Amino acid sequence: MRTIYTSITTACVALLIASSASAQFFLYEGFQTPGDYTDGANINGQSGGTGDWAANWTDLDPQSGSSGVFLTEDTSLNYTEGLNQLDTTAGSLQKSTSLHTQYSRQFDNAAFNTSFGNGEDVWFSVLFSANTSSRFYFSIDNDGGASAGTPGGPGFRQQTAGGNLQAQFNNSLSASVTYNADQTYFILGRITQGEDGVVNDVLDVWIDPVLGGSLGAADLTSSNDYNMSFSEYINIRSNSSNAIIFDEIRVGVSQAAVTPYTAVPEPGVCAALLGVLALGVAHFRRKRA
Repeated sequence: MRTIYTSITTACVALLIASSASAQFFLYEGFQTPGDYTDGANINGQSGGTGDWAANWTDLDPQSGSSGVFLTEDTSLNYTEGLNQLDTTAGSLQKSTSLHTQYSRQFDNAAFNTSFGNGEDVWFSVLFSANTSSRFYFSIDNDGGASAGTPGGPGFRQQTAGGNLQAQFNNSLSASVTYNADQTYFILGRITQGEDGVVNDVLDVWIDPVLGGSLGAADLTSSNDYNMSFSEYINIRSNSSNAIIFDEIRVGVSQAAVTPYTAVPEPGVCAALLGVLALGVAHFRRKRA
């Protein structure tokens, strides 16, 4: 009887652990094309990805009178750091040279606050590639378009010509760093709630960080007194007529959650493994003979 009770207790504990893990907030949007999306289609009204999304992508430009569009494409961005490669899916979100445009997608605010309502760190990541004359931003926001063109939540942007990338937190901007035109960059962000000594939230951004290792000092930092509990939108915007690509959007509870990667063996390791396999096959054949 004791064995039965022990087994039941163990099963209940495992169930509770699994339930707790599944309750962790997560968003993923890889713009999988083909699959979730159709190649060359306007993403307005469409949805894909996994996690705590609550609605389809919405084109906000009719509010500002412009007509640029973001299209899903079957080409994708990738990021490799050392021997580690970021896990990605085929497809991306692209805007070619056209008028400025803004899209948003709503996520589950209740699920967000279940994971982050007590001041926990919020992590996000995204790949992008842009012309240095592009003006754009990416943000986690509490506004899905009522103030089109004005990001309030934490994120990053390029507002002036010349490829100057900044962390943006409402009206607070970091110093800028220069990026190269049409090069893929991996952005990793962490929002630490109420941790700068004056009850402000702090946004740290790393550009092309390590995968699976300890992070050094952030490349960009900004802070603002912002209530993250109202967050419920991912906003992306291009304010210019230049091309830009977004891909692999993730929001989660840890660095590991938003930087999944696969270790790529060195060529020498692969050669050694193939050599061992060949020896094994030869030995097996000799034994059979």
